[in-house]
Amino acid sequence: MNPVTTAYHFFKKVRQHYNFKEENLLTDAENEK
Repeated sequence: MNPVTTAYHFFKKVRQHYNFKEENLLTDAENEK
């Protein structure tokens, strides 16, 4: 596995971990419209 792939999977893991926060931010942004 090359470093880029490793970083990509690590990034995906982190995003999934913080996904609930992101969803709340996206929902707030939608409500602002």
